[in-house]
Amino acid sequence: MNDDLKKEIRKAALQNAVEHDGKTKDKIILSKVLGTVPEFKSRIKEIIPEITLIVSEINNMSLEQQKTEIQNHFPEIFSVKEKIKEDRVGFPPLEDAEQGKVKTRFTPAPNGYPHIGHAKAAIISEEYAKMYDGKCILRHDDTNPEDTRLEYIAAFKVGLEWLGIKYDEEKNTSDNIELHYDKCSEMIGNNHAYVCTCKRDNISKNRREMVSCKCSMGDLKQNEERWKKMFNKYKPGEAIVRFRGDMESKNTVMRDPVLFRIIDARHPLLLDKYRVWPSYDFAVAIEDSEFKGMPVSKRIIRPLMEKGKVSSLDDPRLPTLAAMLRRGITPEAIRKFTTSLGFTKADTLAPFDSLEAFNRTIIDKTSIRLFMVRKPKILTINNLPNSVIELPNHPSNDLGTRQVKIENGILLSSEDVKELEVGSQLRLMGLGNVKITSIKSEITGEFTDDDHNVNFRKVQWVSQKTAHKLKILIPHQLFIDDEFNEGSLEEIHAYTEPHYLELKEGTEIQFVRFGYCRKDSVNQAIFTHK
Repeated sequence: MNDDLKKEIRKAALQNAVEHDGKTKDKIILSKVLGTVPEFKSRIKEIIPEITLIVSEINNMSLEQQKTEIQNHFPEIFSVKEKIKEDRVGFPPLEDAEQGKVKTRFTPAPNGYPHIGHAKAAIISEEYAKMYDGKCILRHDDTNPEDTRLEYIAAFKVGLEWLGIKYDEEKNTSDNIELHYDKCSEMIGNNHAYVCTCKRDNISKNRREMVSCKCSMGDLKQNEERWKKMFNKYKPGEAIVRFRGDMESKNTVMRDPVLFRIIDARHPLLLDKYRVWPSYDFAVAIEDSEFKGMPVSKRIIRPLMEKGKVSSLDDPRLPTLAAMLRRGITPEAIRKFTTSLGFTKADTLAPFDSLEAFNRTIIDKTSIRLFMVRKPKILTINNLPNSVIELPNHPSNDLGTRQVKIENGILLSSEDVKELEVGSQLRLMGLGNVKITSIKSEITGEFTDDDHNVNFRKVQWVSQKTAHKLKILIPHQLFIDDEFNEGSLEEIHAYTEPHYLELKEGTEIQFVRFGYCRKDSVNQAIFTHK
């Protein structure tokens, strides 16, 4: 056996031992080695005895000896672990969880488009699966045929791909509907569930008053007969299966909750094959996150769309993943934001500026800088030494350069013109120094020099002849004090450099001294954040 293979085995064994109080196992290391280097499968008979020998040696070492050997021969293990620990701050270990045996599940209901709350749940599921070398399962909770749509299933898959989330298995809750029926029959047989035919109003009243209904007193025969009738006799709303909980519980969820109900609607996958459907899960470990003023509930979003208050599901004011993408929020920022929050059983109302902070550090290094002016005023400059100048696309990173054609006329923002007077001197960023000679009917100036050391006010500018007119959409809070904010989508008009036209749609830009924006179209950009 060559030394490289022995080294790989020893490295895996040391790492696993240190993670488990100094002990490891042959089977675990075999799995890890073959997973890392699949071509070793052809040499498995040769590998197993060597693994047994190395594992025995390492298990006889103290934990400190193991750590010392890692530090001396495999220091990258500790550096990687520190990065993982840093990235996963906020995620506590799972009690009694074992390496390789953890399965996590992300179970979106395909009755709407994915949003930031779904992203949080999916990321946490994937992170724990990674943490324990386990598996992450995507399960579409398609148990309400009235709301389930194939387009929503597809949207979740696209959203997860954009987030970079990899799941090991995909399934639908409806795949196991027969198993659900078997379990329900078993619960009825064990007197853990019963079929209730009470009117909805009576059920609600009894729950409020903590009173059991007559149906809960029915015998096994009655419940089994009613259960059978749910499949072909009862109409929707005439019968439900309820869990026999505690009607006096302070937790209203435990007051005999609904387990199954009748829905006569065509399922997009199973068509008309079934009419009795399990209810959604009653409690989840991770609640949907909401940003302040950005509700995620489709019950709130849909009416806004119907009334024309928001244009679409990728409206930049919304917390949907489609809107986040359009606005310029990156998957990496969403992941970092999620891990910084950790998770809680309580509802989370997160400040959007926290997500912005993570996003800013990510996009800053790749965002091309462009000049942009608002409410422009023309400045005519005499004695310009050059008709073309070259500007860097980024102040510190190598993102190339762009050529800017200039003539006598340039545009300045009206805000930068307010304080001008004859004799004022400006530093036109990237161009040079100008002395103002007139501010009467028109503003004129003389180019003086390109001395960078002078302490003149620095202003950005755009060449008048090549300026490109642009609309910028600025999203604000959708709701303020639970009221729709009519000014939640601000629209401004500006002029920018023609280089904007050469950028692909979706390119992130920093308009100097304004903020980060994402190119939405030839004539429109979306404001990302400051």
